[in-house]
Amino acid sequence: MTGRRLASDGEANVGPNQRPGVTNTQSTLIQIDNHGPWTVTPEPRREVDLQTLQSRLYADLSQLFGNREGYVFFTRFNNVVAVTDGLDEAAHAVIQESVANRYPVTVSLSVAVDSSPAAALGVATSQLQNAGSAQDHARTEILTGTPLPPGASIAVLARPRCAPVLSLLPLASSRGLPSSGQSASLRERSSPVRGSARRRLTGQLSRNQIRRPDKPGYIYTVGPSHRRNFIYQRLLQLGMSRDVQRRDVLKGVGITGISVGLAGCNGNGNGEDTATDEGNGNGSGGSGGLEISTSVEDTETRSSAGSEAAERLVGQGVPMICGTASSGVNVPVSDGTLAPSEVVGCSPSSTAISVTNLEDDDYIFRTAPSDILQGQVDASVMSDRLGASSVSTLYVDNDYGQQLNDQFAESFSGEVLSQNAYAQGSSSYSSVVQTALNGNPDGLFIVGYPEDGQQLFRDYYSTSDGSEDILIPDGLRDGALPGQIGNDMDNVTGTAPAAGGPAQEAFTAAFEERYGESPGVFTAQSYDSAAVLILANVAAGENDGTAVRDQMRNVANPDGMEVTPENFVEGVEEVAAGNPVNYQGASSDVNFNEAGDPANAAYDIWEFDGQDSESTTAVDTQSFEGDNPEGSGPSTDEIPGSDLSRTVELGILLPTTGNLASVGEPMTRAAEMPALEVNEADLS
Repeated sequence: MTGRRLASDGEANVGPNQRPGVTNTQSTLIQIDNHGPWTVTPEPRREVDLQTLQSRLYADLSQLFGNREGYVFFTRFNNVVAVTDGLDEAAHAVIQESVANRYPVTVSLSVAVDSSPAAALGVATSQLQNAGSAQDHARTEILTGTPLPPGASIAVLARPRCAPVLSLLPLASSRGLPSSGQSASLRERSSPVRGSARRRLTGQLSRNQIRRPDKPGYIYTVGPSHRRNFIYQRLLQLGMSRDVQRRDVLKGVGITGISVGLAGCNGNGNGEDTATDEGNGNGSGGSGGLEISTSVEDTETRSSAGSEAAERLVGQGVPMICGTASSGVNVPVSDGTLAPSEVVGCSPSSTAISVTNLEDDDYIFRTAPSDILQGQVDASVMSDRLGASSVSTLYVDNDYGQQLNDQFAESFSGEVLSQNAYAQGSSSYSSVVQTALNGNPDGLFIVGYPEDGQQLFRDYYSTSDGSEDILIPDGLRDGALPGQIGNDMDNVTGTAPAAGGPAQEAFTAAFEERYGESPGVFTAQSYDSAAVLILANVAAGENDGTAVRDQMRNVANPDGMEVTPENFVEGVEEVAAGNPVNYQGASSDVNFNEAGDPANAAYDIWEFDGQDSESTTAVDTQSFEGDNPEGSGPSTDEIPGSDLSRTVELGILLPTTGNLASVGEPMTRAAEMPALEVNEADLS
């Protein structure tokens, strides 16, 4: 990028307080580059437009740095400060590029290190000032300073009796994580920890992860400050004496990777020795039974971030991935990474028609129905249910928006006055909304995502009296929208793939029992995606993408023992024995056609519950059957089955930040459920 200048080797971009052997803080100053021209181009903009752009940028920076274990502090909108321990030059460059791709302005970054955060910030400020003024046209996208080097030292932890030992490991990546082959074991005492958890706390790990001891089957990434308390609390659970001060533990968990163990901790948490042999005393776990190991990555609802995350999973040897979510991410990830790497992908929510048309050698599946069906459903709802004879459309300018818009426009029986694309991340949609309202259409069909939907609907309600009937698809199904825009949105109706499978009620009850909340949009599809992948892997007997692919229809389509979320563990045992099963899901019967799409589908028609609620209500459900309701497509004739002592590797690649963060978190929890159920059963 133009203007980027990195400190040369040997430059000491450090503060006066930095001392060898002392834990240091890395700070990054983020400054918006010359944004004066934007405020008057192509015409003078309102102050509110600038404020909106700055606030959106601050929110995105919080996500971009936070997703990489940094933390952003608010100062003033054109200057933001971040604590970035463990983020190297490449991570900063990716964030800088992400901003440039989304915004009409750019940012410059200055990195400095010191044992005093204030001193580090002072150095960062001086470096950026030396590069030029923020109003200087020539100063664009500067990246200056030297991040903490690999192997940076941290404070040595004192070792009282039964205290945790935090072993220093060299930084292997930009995030300060263990390098490949290094283990991060938590040597446990006997009784408090289940055997299934024990297997997640020991053994060989991927380059940047440890197993989460509080959440069987979930990967825990070692990171800085906000995870230190988790480690301390977990060590207490495992028997560390409470006489060890929390601050002594936390100061020993720095920016480098760590290997955590308990030294001399055969105790009960009160300093008393209770040494026993390995085992938990209750007969469960520790037997080396079947384990589902899940690796979770965030797509950030961006194709570039999704591709990078997919490459990390593929590099770890994951043979199958539940994901991705949005079609704008799923198509490039599937076409560019998963299929060429012979890794099976099964998306729970990517609905674009282009997914069906991928030349993927049958490695790409999905449990969400194609927009071919939803476009027809939307057109029917608009004309028959809402009574609109003329419409205009607004759609996000990507595969998902374009293809669903085209299918709707082709299927609508009335007049389509205009079709209007809009870009993600804009600070105002007033112009495109006004264009769509020209001609006084009876209805508007709007395709997009919640984050952009907030601004788009604010602009709509400030322009219109709300007399138009608006129809939106599942991409905008976020019950918090009315409260965020300050309108009950009574004139808005939505459609979404329904959780209308044979086991919908069983899944709903299990989700509510485990998480204490109701499942949301695409959570049923997420469970089904992960469940079918696990069954196919166990049927194949190996972590090989091609072998998993060849078993997908053997476990999903008829015939065989009927398996649902209610008896999923029994189904795993059945297929491990080499027997066929027929998975009947929470979202549908999950029969795959020759393209890897669901052969059948159901759609909810739903409405918002108003500003005082963060929920939506389904008011009707419509079901559709494909040409081959029982599914079709290639599969192998043999089911090798599995030794119950093996580990099944499952990747989960869904958005926890970005436009779909509000739905991505519950989808991720749902995708984890099948793995948790198997691990808790301790099959052997």
